[in-house]
Amino acid sequence: MASLPKPKINLSIAVKYAVSITLLIVMGMGILALVTFRDQSEVHEKLQKDFGRIISQQIANSAVEPFFTEDEFKLGVLLSNLSNNNRVAGVVILDHDFTVVAKTGIEIPQSAIVQSIKLNQHVRPFAQWDNHPNQNVVIYVSPIVFKDVTGGYAALAVNNQSVATLLSKSLHTFIVMSVVLCISVSLLGIAMAHKFSQPITSLAAATRDLQQGKLKHIPERRSDELGMLINAINNMSNGLIQKDQVEAMLNKLVDRDIAQKVLGGVQEVELGGEHVEATVLFADIVGFTNISESLSPQEVSNLLNEYYNYFNQCAKFYFGTVDKFIGDAVMLVFGAPKPDKDHQYHALACAVLMNQLVRRLNQIRREKGLYEVNLRIGINSGSMLAGLIGGSNRMQYTVVGDAVNLASRLCSEAGSSQIIIEESMYNAIIQTHKINAESRKQIKVRGKAEPVAIYHVHDIEQPNAHVVDNLIDDILSKPYSRNDSNPITLDKPITIDQSAHGKIH
Repeated sequence: MASLPKPKINLSIAVKYAVSITLLIVMGMGILALVTFRDQSEVHEKLQKDFGRIISQQIANSAVEPFFTEDEFKLGVLLSNLSNNNRVAGVVILDHDFTVVAKTGIEIPQSAIVQSIKLNQHVRPFAQWDNHPNQNVVIYVSPIVFKDVTGGYAALAVNNQSVATLLSKSLHTFIVMSVVLCISVSLLGIAMAHKFSQPITSLAAATRDLQQGKLKHIPERRSDELGMLINAINNMSNGLIQKDQVEAMLNKLVDRDIAQKVLGGVQEVELGGEHVEATVLFADIVGFTNISESLSPQEVSNLLNEYYNYFNQCAKFYFGTVDKFIGDAVMLVFGAPKPDKDHQYHALACAVLMNQLVRRLNQIRREKGLYEVNLRIGINSGSMLAGLIGGSNRMQYTVVGDAVNLASRLCSEAGSSQIIIEESMYNAIIQTHKINAESRKQIKVRGKAEPVAIYHVHDIEQPNAHVVDNLIDDILSKPYSRNDSNPITLDKPITIDQSAHGKIH
C-alpha cells in the first residue's frame, strides 16, 4: 500500500515574524535568567564560605586558653553559646591526635575533618546522600594555635539549607516573571507582525496571479522598499511574454554557458549565428570498435558516460564548452559562446590534461590487469560561425566552418595518445607559452590547395602545474558513479589492434 504524502505546512510571514520575535525574547530572558541566577549563586556561595571560615577561626581563637589549660567547663560554655545560632549545626574541638575534647550539635565525621585539614578547604560530608537531613551541611576546620604550636582543631558544621531554599524561591520567582513577560511581548509581537505583513500579503496575492498568467497592475503607491518591490512586480508582469520566449528557447539548449548568454538578452544570440574566433578540439577513443565488441551495450554506455564525465570536467577547468558527443568522440569549443582571448592555449592545455588524466587511469587499469583506453586528439582554431543551427522546431547551438572541419581531420590523423595541431596555431601559442612538440609532416586536406603542416604536441608549459595535478587527483578520488557495473573493474582484458589506426610518420 502506497504511503500517503505528508501534508506541506505553509506558514504565513506573520506567523514567522511572531515566532522569531518570541524565540528571541525567550532566548534573551533565558540567558538573562541563567546569568542572574549564576551570579546570585556565586555571591551566596562566597558569603557562605566567608561566614564558615570566619566563625571557625573565631572559635579556634576563643578556644586557645581553655584548650591549652584543659578547662572543659569554658569550652562547654563556648560551644553552648554557638549552638544558639541556627546556621551552626555543630562544633567539635579535637586535640592533635583527633581525639574529641568537646562537641555540640550533629555528629561530624572524623574523616571529613581530616579531609578538610589535608585539602585546606571546606568539605560537604553528606552531599552524596540524597534526601539526607544534613545534605547541605558544610564543614570548616581551623587550627588552635598558641605560640606557633598547633594543639588541636576546631571543626564547625554550617547548615546552608536556608540559603539553598532562598535561592530556589528566587529562581522560581524569576522563571514565573520571565514566562509572563515572554507571553506579553509575544502577543505584542504577533500584533506587530500582522500589521507589518499586510502589504507583503497583498504582494503575494499579486505574484500568484502572475503565475496563473493574469497580468495585473498593482495600483498601491509607496515610497519605501515595498514600493520598490511593487514597481518590480509591475515591470515583471509587462515582461512575461518575453520571458516565455526565452524559456522556450532555453528548452532547446543544453549548455550552461549558452543558457546564461540567452538569459542575458535574446538579441545577443542571433538565430542565424555570429562569426567568432575560437578553437575546436576533437577527441575520440582509440580502438573503440574492438573494445565495444567485447562489452555488452550497457557496459559500452557506462564506459562512454564515464569518459564523457572526465572530458567535461577537463573542459570546464579551461573555460571550454562541450559542444556535442559523437559516438566515442567529443567536440569541445573554446572561445564560444563566451569570448576567451586565450582560447588557443586553453584548448591545447585541456588536451594535455585529458592525456595526463587518461594515462593515470590506464595506470590503475594496468594494475588490475585490464585493457587500456587511449585518446587521439586534433585541435584547430580560426574563424567560425557560432549560433543556433537546425529546424524551426529543434535547434542546437554549435560552431561550423572550415576551421572546425580541419580539427576533425587532424583528429583522424592523430595516433594513439597523440595531440595534433596545425602550424599557424602552433606559431600563435609559442609567442606566450613554451610547447614541447615536433613537426612531423604535411597533409593534404580536401578543399585546400596547399598542404597543411602539422605538429605533434607532447606537452605545454603551464604556470600552475601543481593545480593541474591536484585536479587529476581530485577527479580520481571521486570515481564516476553509476547503477550498473563499472567498466574500470571489468575482469576481462581486451587486446586492441593499434595498427589499424593512423599515426604520424
